[in-house]
Amino acid sequence: PVAVLAFRRGKACGKAAIAGRDGGTGAAVVDGATGFRVDGRSLDDIACALVRALGQAGLAEQLGANGCSRARAEFTWERVAEKTLAAAR
Repeated sequence: PVAVLAFRRGKACGKAAIAGRDGGTGAAVVDGATGFRVDGRSLDDIACALVRALGQAGLAEQLGANGCSRARAEFTWERVAEKTLAAAR
C-alpha cells in the first residue's frame, strides 16, 4: 500500500513516525522502536505521541535512527528478493 511505502521512505531518511494502529502500518512502524502507533481517530492519542516524541531530548532522533537501521536491514531489494524466494518454496 502507498501509506506503508511512505512510512518506509521516511525510515530510510531517518525520520520517526506516528502511525495509526489500523491498516498495514504495523509492518512499517514498530511501536516504541521506530515510532509510535496510536488510535488514528483519537486526537488525544496523536497529540500525546507528538509530545512524547518531541518532548524527550533525543527521542525522535533515536526513533529515526532505529528506523533507518531497520530499513537498511529489512527493506533492501536483496532482502525483498530473499523473502519472495522463501515464500515461493
